[in-house]
Amino acid sequence: MSWLVISPTRSGTMPSIPKEISISDSGGDPQQRLRVLGQIARQYKNCESVAFFNLPHDSALSRHIRHLVHRVEVGDERCRGQIPMRIVNLNSTLAHMADEFGCRLRRAGHGAWSGALRIVAGDQSACLVMEDGAVAVVDEVETAHVIEGGQEIVQLLVGTDEADVVVAEARMRLSGAAAWLVRVLFPPLHPVLPNEYL
Repeated sequence: MSWLVISPTRSGTMPSIPKEISISDSGGDPQQRLRVLGQIARQYKNCESVAFFNLPHDSALSRHIRHLVHRVEVGDERCRGQIPMRIVNLNSTLAHMADEFGCRLRRAGHGAWSGALRIVAGDQSACLVMEDGAVAVVDEVETAHVIEGGQEIVQLLVGTDEADVVVAEARMRLSGAAAWLVRVLFPPLHPVLPNEYL
C-alpha cells in the first residue's frame, strides 16, 4: 500500500493547472509511489515538475530518487542560521550526545585521542573529555582546544552543513585540536524539520 499527501494551495483547493506538484508526505514502496505520482502529474498538461518537500535524505524514496535523473535544490532559508532551535542547556545536550561523539571519534580513526574540548555557546560553556574512544561531559577544565561561538553552535549539533562552512559563516573561533575535532564530532546530517517549522 502506498499513499501521497499533495500540498494544496492557500485556498485549500488543488490548482486546476499546476506547473509544479509538491509532495509533502508519502509512504509505501518508492517505485509504486513514483508511478502513482507520474499518473497524477500527467493529468495536467502544464505540469513541469514534481517537488518533494522535506524529503528525509536517508529515506527509501530519497535513496531511490538519487539513482534517477533529478535536480536537488536546498534553499538556504531552510538551513543555515534559520533553523528555529535554541540551546537551552548546553551541558545536558552534550551529555545526551556523548555516546554518539565517541562513535564518531572511533569511526574517524581518532579513538585513541585523549584530551578535553571546551565548547562555548554564548553565555554557556561545557567541556567534553575524550579518552580511549569514550566521551564524557565534565565540569570546566583548562584546555587549549576550544570551539567558541554563539547560538549558531546549534547548527553544529544538528548538522546543517559541513562543519567548516558553519564555523566560517558564524565566525566561530577554534583553537588547538578543535580545528579537526569540529569536523569529526559534527558531521553534516541532512536535518529535516516538520513543515510547520519552515
